[in-house]
Amino acid sequence: MKLADIIKIVVGILFTGLGLYIFFKDVELAQLTNELKSTDPLALLGSCAMVVLTLYLRALRWRLILPETKGTTKKYLFSNVSIGFMINNLLPARIGEIARSFILWRKNNYPLTISIGTIILERIIDTAVLLCLFVIPIILLPQCQHLYLFAIFASLFIMACIILGILYVQCNPLMTRLGRWVLMRIPKKYQRRVEKLSIELTSNLGWLHNPKQTLWVIVLSILTILCYPLMIIFLANSAGATFGLLEGMFGQAFAAFGAAIPLAPGYVGTLHAVMLQGLTIIGMDGDKARALVIIYHAINYILITILGIFCLFRINLSFEDLFSAKKSMRK
Repeated sequence: MKLADIIKIVVGILFTGLGLYIFFKDVELAQLTNELKSTDPLALLGSCAMVVLTLYLRALRWRLILPETKGTTKKYLFSNVSIGFMINNLLPARIGEIARSFILWRKNNYPLTISIGTIILERIIDTAVLLCLFVIPIILLPQCQHLYLFAIFASLFIMACIILGILYVQCNPLMTRLGRWVLMRIPKKYQRRVEKLSIELTSNLGWLHNPKQTLWVIVLSILTILCYPLMIIFLANSAGATFGLLEGMFGQAFAAFGAAIPLAPGYVGTLHAVMLQGLTIIGMDGDKARALVIIYHAINYILITILGIFCLFRINLSFEDLFSAKKSMRK
């Protein structure tokens, strides 16, 4: 094992430990146990349905984003998404994204440029939508308005994504010249990497030229992300808290911030600590919030892991294939 890999594992363990310490600090175990036991089974079933639905919606959106390339197929996308999230549950540093690119290359015959670029594009779209979940509650919920400055920065990122998309469609030659101008001013040792990244991204932007397809990508992106706040609403109301859509959106935004720290396997610790902070900001009791976070994470973790393992064998791949994905893609 390389030194860099060892460092990643050690740092991941430290992040996980620190997150769990923050999460369980000053906890009342008896009260937390009672909160966990009192969860409504219907809320659990509804949350499980949301997990499967969001994976299905991601696969539908992916089908629209992927270009029509000769010799390729768009089969196995639901299995691919499930396997990628399953790998993220088991390994640190979002290795599942590499696995998804590998499967798309190996099973669907897409070139590596498209395989990698489509994953990056998905992450950018998801980030923009998740930031909307952060901004809107801050504007509308009084208890969140002290975070107004953060909402401004998030709004700037969202607007930048929208403007760049419009410019790409309406002023493509201008964007190409601008890209070259920027590239020439980047230090030479980074130029090749940045150029490769831009090629990977632009190879998956053909759908922006089709208004109907663009609308569907936007709608599916919003619906995909909204499944998570619905989970939080089910679980919070089951625990006796009064949560509407805004509260659910704000809680999910913080869950996403915790999950964005990539070195903790399965987001354990980081998601727990950060999501807890978000729920307490909107006034949820500490023990109820901890119970909600534990159940929320457990449902996602267990269901996606089981589903991912099933899909892995369904498309005739092994864990060994996925663990060697990075090496195989470099050949």
